[in-house]
Amino acid sequence: MYLLIFFSVLGCKKEQPYFTYVPEQMIGYWSLSGYADSLTVYSKIPAFTDAPGICFQENGFFIERQNSGWCGTPPVTYSDYKGKYALKDSLLVIESAYWGGSYRSEWKLQEVTHDTLKLVMKNIIYPNLK
Repeated sequence: MYLLIFFSVLGCKKEQPYFTYVPEQMIGYWSLSGYADSLTVYSKIPAFTDAPGICFQENGFFIERQNSGWCGTPPVTYSDYKGKYALKDSLLVIESAYWGGSYRSEWKLQEVTHDTLKLVMKNIIYPNLK
């Protein structure tokens, strides 16, 4: 009987995200600080600079500042590409344009503070590539 009660209580426990954050902390401009393997780190900035970055806006709107063409050799010219994002628990899904078409990516939020955003790449799909 005690085992039945123990397992029924254990089975009802919801899995919590492995960190806590305030979703509104993501709103704003972020500059690419660095990356290693699948981890990408951004720093909060007041506005885009002449460098790669992302912007989360209210109502799920997204802007990414990235190369305006396929070549990444300096001097690099940047453009802003519009898209949208959705956030469920710690899974971030982005659908956006880029110089070659569009893409969809999935990220796991690792850390969100008032000045740091850390994302781990889970999946990326370029539907225009054949």
